[in-house]
Amino acid sequence: MIRSTTRDLRDHRQGVLDASLRQSMFPLMMEHLPTVEADNIQAPLDRVNEAQVSLGIFAYGYGYVPRG
Repeated sequence: MIRSTTRDLRDHRQGVLDASLRQSMFPLMMEHLPTVEADNIQAPLDRVNEAQVSLGIFAYGYGYVPRG
């Protein structure tokens, strides 16, 4: 699974995806999954827990901040 913010790290995500595919790995990426009606925090965590490897690409801001 490749994790990061999608808008500001698009080029980095694409680079990691390309490198993964060259190694015959087929990563799970959140933008390629159907929308889930579940909790916006728990659903991605469930995906990470199901993955064999989780790669996080971090910059200045990361993640979803729920209201309240």
